[in-house]
Amino acid sequence: PRPLVEWESCEASKTHGERYLVLPGITGLSQVTVRNSADFLTRLDKDAEYVQRQSLGLDLWIILRTPWQVFVAQMIYPDDR
Repeated sequence: PRPLVEWESCEASKTHGERYLVLPGITGLSQVTVRNSADFLTRLDKDAEYVQRQSLGLDLWIILRTPWQVFVAQMIYPDDR
């Protein structure tokens, strides 16, 4: 998962401590699936899902999908599903 800003990190540690079991990265499952179109807790759920499912295959899928998500203007804003 990507690193969080301080206030997000404080909130995440209360309910999603498992996200801190892995090193932070430059992209993550949340960034390539829901981006900012989902609320904060949903994005944290995606981070937790990554921790539970982590594998080389999942990492490769995230890496390959990241450039697509960067250039496609979808799911950038909360109402943009």
